Amino acid sequence: MKKTSENEFYGFWSYAFQVSIDDLKDGSFHTSSKGFYIERNLNVIYLFENQMTGSRFLVANEDNAEYINKMLPCENISSQSILNLERFNNYNLEFDDIDFFLNSAPSIEISESNLKQLSENDKEAIEQFYEGLSEDDIDTLDLDFEDDTTIAFAVYNDDVIAAIGRYYVIPTEKGTMDITLVTSKNYRGKGFASLLLKKMITLGLENNLVPRYRVKTDNIASIKVAEKLGFIKYCSIKAIYPKET
Repeated sequence: MKKTSENEFYGFWSYAFQVSIDDLKDGSFHTSSKGFYIERNLNVIYLFENQMTGSRFLVANEDNAEYINKMLPCENISSQSILNLERFNNYNLEFDDIDFFLNSAPSIEISESNLKQLSENDKEAIEQFYEGLSEDDIDTLDLDFEDDTTIAFAVYNDDVIAAIGRYYVIPTEKGTMDITLVTSKNYRGKGFASLLLKKMITLGLENNLVPRYRVKTDNIASIKVAEKLGFIKYCSIKAIYPKET
């Protein structure tokens, strides 16, 4: 089974944050004003923390670098103080995720009788599924059938979509697949997420891809599913957005 090497892992985040691999590896805290990773929202601040090595990196753009350096001087920084949002007077924690990578291939048995690969033709059923989701869940799922690197499957229950899993091949790291799962509130706790994750793992390994699974830090059920299926924590990603005025 292909595994994520240290160079692949740090190479991906080095590219994402436009910083040196050495800075990401050394375990110290750094700031950056380059902001390549956050072009979609110029006010966002990202905190990367490697769960295995303890290295931390704060990335921002030129618009908020002055604010960060004033409020959070690097020489006095600690992991605890950066996570204390009272230091960021004008910011809220928007998302707080953990990246899991598959460490060992699990023994997988899948009953695919209620699994179906989705396409643009399933738009009506997908829209019905969206009605029971939060905007955050919809954004997280991020289905794009025009992108041929995106594959999505649904678990059906009585002809209704109960859960959707999708993966896409990360453009900056061709050997890595990013997996996201969302289950309708009415169908949680029934093993559908585990079924979809098994399917994603199987597809990834068949295509010589390294499965990466991103989970919200407060989603204990998803974390348990990931760890049960052989995933381990690699890093956390926190995004801090400006408060609405």
